Amino acid sequence: MWRVDPDLSPDECWIWRGARGGTKKRTGIGYGKFTVNGRQYDAHRVSWEIHNGQPVPPGMQVLHSCDNPLCVNPKHLSIGSNRDNVDDMVSKMRQTYGERNPQSVLTDEAVRDIRSSSASDAALAVKYGVGKSCIADARYGRTWRHIA
Repeated sequence: MWRVDPDLSPDECWIWRGARGGTKKRTGIGYGKFTVNGRQYDAHRVSWEIHNGQPVPPGMQVLHSCDNPLCVNPKHLSIGSNRDNVDDMVSKMRQTYGERNPQSVLTDEAVRDIRSSSASDAALAVKYGVGKSCIADARYGRTWRHIA
């Protein structure tokens, strides 16, 4: 692949040096892309297919064990379901949660206050400008589970 440094070892990330797409807001990194005859392809998916001699099965995804979306090293790529991908993301704490979520109204400190408060859900909802269900979810650990 001419879009990858040829001097890389078989174990390190082979970083795609071509076009990128699907840039993630949190990291600013996207997936390697290229176009052939007007059709766009994901570089990591094509790398998996070339090195495994078969297409990615329908409904399956190509997962990165290295968590580097620009990596096309087939040793770092595997097939998995969307559930496998989400479970991997959650186990590595890469999802947007708590204050990392740009749509979050509450803060870690507010959640600690909510959990220690004897005030009603309604009163806390007014204090923090959210709905009562948001307060109840935070208070009883249905959300903000990372806060002790």
